[in-house]
Amino acid sequence: MSFVIDVGIVLRLSDYSETSQIVTLLTRGHGVARLLAKGTRRTTKDRFMPGLDLLELGETRFKLARPDAGLGTLAEWKQQSAYPRIRSDLARVYAATYATEATLATTTEHDPHPALFDALAALLQTLDIAGEPLTPDGVTIELVRFVSELLREVGFMPTMRACVVCGKPRTAIANARFSSSRGGLLCVACAAETPESRPAPEAVARGGRVGEAPAAWLEILDYHLTRVIGRPLRASRQMLRFAGAADKM
Repeated sequence: MSFVIDVGIVLRLSDYSETSQIVTLLTRGHGVARLLAKGTRRTTKDRFMPGLDLLELGETRFKLARPDAGLGTLAEWKQQSAYPRIRSDLARVYAATYATEATLATTTEHDPHPALFDALAALLQTLDIAGEPLTPDGVTIELVRFVSELLREVGFMPTMRACVVCGKPRTAIANARFSSSRGGLLCVACAAETPESRPAPEAVARGGRVGEAPAAWLEILDYHLTRVIGRPLRASRQMLRFAGAADKM
């Protein structure tokens, strides 16, 4: 297989040998790619190689893995943006970590989602240029927008406009509930016949926009993500606490 050129974001780095690492990229045209980066390790603990670090965006030349091999080969990496301010405070770190972990948990290798790549790049750019101080609501709004795009791209965005079972409009539903297994909002009657459901935050159930209730939206989408992937994200609890979400999982 020949080498390809693409743009990518570094989602994960791990040691492979004394001189090499495994780099996991989200590329725009080829999806997630796990690549062997030969000879890139350095002795320093805080950076792997010039121009290759977590959450960087760059142009890359690589060879995808053969069907009988688990790793492709990274041949070249040219950094385009390192997003240095993301590392300047915990708010930015929480949001970026949550986003990358959610991406890794819901995508498969070599399945391109250009819109998802663009959404992650936009989130990192926003976190990098945002002024001080970063408010919990401001960070949470940007993260919720990204998670919503992620869920749409992988086919798991829940329906929140009406009961997903009977179709009753949300404006006609009192004490609405949410079911991840059903894929969205439930009226009380339909929830009674559904083994898995939880109260839907009022602000979400009545159709409040993300900007009006970012913590409530993060709470319900995080609940849904947890059930979609079968486990909570490692970054979930810290991000929910920072956002001020109730964390009723």
